[in-house]
Amino acid sequence: MRTEPGRPTRARLLRAVAPALALALAACGPPPAPAGEAAPPAPLLLQAQPFPAALPAGARLRLLSAIELRGDRADFGGLSALEVDPRGERFVALTDQGVWVEGRIRRAGGRLSEASEATFAPMLSGDVRPPLRMRDSEGLAILSPDLDGPRYVGFERRKRVERMEGPGAEGAIVAEPREWLIPTPNAGPEALAVAPDGRVLAVMETPFSAGADFTAAWIDPRDAGSGAYAETTVPRLLDMEATGADFDDRGRLWLLMRRFSKLGGFSFAIARFRPEGDGFADGEVMLEMPAGPGSDNAEGIAAWTDPLGRTRLLVVTDDNLNLLQRTVLYEFEVPPDD
Repeated sequence: MRTEPGRPTRARLLRAVAPALALALAACGPPPAPAGEAAPPAPLLLQAQPFPAALPAGARLRLLSAIELRGDRADFGGLSALEVDPRGERFVALTDQGVWVEGRIRRAGGRLSEASEATFAPMLSGDVRPPLRMRDSEGLAILSPDLDGPRYVGFERRKRVERMEGPGAEGAIVAEPREWLIPTPNAGPEALAVAPDGRVLAVMETPFSAGADFTAAWIDPRDAGSGAYAETTVPRLLDMEATGADFDDRGRLWLLMRRFSKLGGFSFAIARFRPEGDGFADGEVMLEMPAGPGSDNAEGIAAWTDPLGRTRLLVVTDDNLNLLQRTVLYEFEVPPDD
């Protein structure tokens, strides 16, 4: 495109303001979606393109592939939690705007290729959308491996965990203990996972005390009341926030962590733990992804086992409904001897 001499092009202007705009949008978060409006599930068309990413030296995970997803809706994005079925095909994701995104993951030649048959369904309460402060959903755990069972959802602003019988069902609070009623906005139940014994583990985004391990809780689905809560902790191996969790079929806990730097942007890490009683031991950092073009705001993780018996991990990023961020789906493999 021809421009006038000395006049900056749109691309040059965007490059100049992008860092400041990115910081401002990251600080403010996504714009609130309307409350009080009922919206039925709708088809969602997702386009996928390969996403270039390389692992740092010393990573103990293998990156199989990564794709960037874009939807045909302006309000698609903000994916903050992820679950997959035992075949790594059907997925349920949850946005921080209280929206269910469901579909199927496709692969070609062993590499992620697309997400298809997707739907977009806002959470409802009394057939309408609740206000934003009540639907800031960040964590997800689904009891049934086929993803058709009850769903446990962690909320950040009013810190609580709700049980929902299905995507269109209204939630019932199962954990909202007094200990969670602290003013810190980013310390809610961000990482949820179903343990082999059927209990739900909820890990807070940040520790309640400086320098401490991650505050966590066990929630027992067999107790329908809000008293089904037992305190525990998860070791904090890095100075990062906990954003996602899942157990693999060997009972190991995988914890996704994320850090934001005003200078470098987003970095993330994945750690593995062995359950020990109601706590966790033998923590190992399996991947520490540095900030840069191959990294983004990682918030959801899901484990599954391939036909060869190898553990795979899917990680999704939250773009904060920010044009300068991306919705990326990564797939990692745990080496067979690790």
